[in-house]
Amino acid sequence: MHRIFFLRRGGSYFFSSDNDLPLFFTTSTMNLEDQRLKFINASMETIHNLCDELYESLVDQEFHRVDPTIKEIIEILQDLNQTFQDEI
Repeated sequence: MHRIFFLRRGGSYFFSSDNDLPLFFTTSTMNLEDQRLKFINASMETIHNLCDELYESLVDQEFHRVDPTIKEIIEILQDLNQTFQDEI
């Protein structure tokens, strides 16, 4: 799975990637803007990789892979939307 989770608790940010290894950053380690950009870049890389996977599935006519990939892209976009709901 290619999901990345982002939670903010007080001054700390928690990231969890598709390999389920938690990444933890505090404001003393990395400023808030750096943390935000790191999260955005990781999210965009995941979406980009999934879109590549979708493209390859369509071109190679591996249609059994299309639906799960689309669902994963939608789920990530919904997570991003929820994460930044206060900003929107």
